[in-house]
Amino acid sequence: MYTTFNHIIDLLKKNRIEQAAQYDLLNTILKGLKVGILSVNDSNRIELINEAACRILNMTAISSYRQLAIEADSFTRELDDMKDGEQRLVKFNVKGERKNLSVRKEAFKYLGRDIRIISFSDIRSEIEHHELEAWKKLSRIVTHEIMNSITPISSLTETSLMLLKEKNGRQKSPSGLKHQNISSLIIALNTISGRIETLENFVTEYRKLAKLPVPQFDRIKIRDIFSRIEHLMKEELNQRSIRMIIEYPDLKRRLYCDVRLIEQVLLNLVRNAIEALEGRPDPIIRIGIDKPGATRIHITDNGKGIPEKVLEDIFIPFFSTKETGSGIGLSISKQIMQLHKGNLEVRSIQNSGSTFSLYFPEQEVLSREE
Repeated sequence: MYTTFNHIIDLLKKNRIEQAAQYDLLNTILKGLKVGILSVNDSNRIELINEAACRILNMTAISSYRQLAIEADSFTRELDDMKDGEQRLVKFNVKGERKNLSVRKEAFKYLGRDIRIISFSDIRSEIEHHELEAWKKLSRIVTHEIMNSITPISSLTETSLMLLKEKNGRQKSPSGLKHQNISSLIIALNTISGRIETLENFVTEYRKLAKLPVPQFDRIKIRDIFSRIEHLMKEELNQRSIRMIIEYPDLKRRLYCDVRLIEQVLLNLVRNAIEALEGRPDPIIRIGIDKPGATRIHITDNGKGIPEKVLEDIFIPFFSTKETGSGIGLSISKQIMQLHKGNLEVRSIQNSGSTFSLYFPEQEVLSREE
């Protein structure tokens, strides 16, 4: 018995040492994380909090959930409103500083107690970085478009003035103008007029981009939306010998959306698919929606695909790989989806085709008619 008890004591000591080592390892890991970690028990007491959490929340120490609620009440209100397993973007002010946090809430039982683990990270700098990069790309494209018009206008204006002046700088008399000079002036003025028209179109397109209407939401049968798209595009598809395959959902499925704006997105994507199918054998466009419960409408073509090097730029305003394209169709489509609290994404493989997907927030958009 003495030997057995000594063995049990040794095992307990070893187990305590291992537990202490694991606790030290956990603390070291938590200390090194840039993500804030907060553990709250069923009595609303904070059992664990790492340095990153205090730093992100602008607090030197947090001893209780009540203290957190006092100093960052909008943050805790969001936490209390979140469901277990939910992740969301939380915006709030703490001690005069604006925070944009990506927050996730998990719940589990530990030794018979309910524990909530809240993890969060400050994504403001990441958002600002992406916004800055987007503005840089937009500025390059806008500058390129403007310079494409201004440069020839400036050059042709200077040439026209030279044709109308003598060598000493004086204005030529009408009788002093040669027929060749008049012809050159007409060509120059026509070109200038054309470039001015291009700039006017550019400004018009920019206004469209900047002034999207506020969505008017209603519950619309998805089948009716698909049928309308098929009807509107039928003639053009027949002329180009393109098959459109529509995977109709069941009769009762509805979409909570602005039907005019969503139809605009779908029509734009179908027209893009038609252009991508030019010269392809057996051209096909598929439109459908994921199985019940999902929130994704997809438009797929078997066209030439989108080059990988331009794939990340296709949603930037005025970016276009087409000679006659305005470059705002996809930008407007993405904005419309964001107005619906959703997103527009693309997957593409060169020489195999592309799939554009319209994602909607499931809890707000898709429903079944009783």
